[in-house]
Amino acid sequence: MERPRIKRTLELVTSGGDVYVLRPAEEGDLRIELEDDAARALLAALDGSRSLDQLELAFGADRTRLALKELGRLGLVEDATDDERVP
Repeated sequence: MERPRIKRTLELVTSGGDVYVLRPAEEGDLRIELEDDAARALLAALDGSRSLDQLELAFGADRTRLALKELGRLGLVEDATDDERVP
């Protein structure tokens, strides 16, 4: 994944430090518990404007890769680079 972002088909709502992911096409919505400001900033940075390298530099490689692995497992991320490949 070159430029990770939260899927554009999802709506994120923040409440009390947690983020609720509204998934109209799925079985149900999700709640993501964010433990600190860095986790909230990382999630906000997943907008497709930054490369994976830039995210790792800003938030740490381990934290970034773990977050992307978990978000990917839940089907919440996509690669913004794919937009450039669509004819």
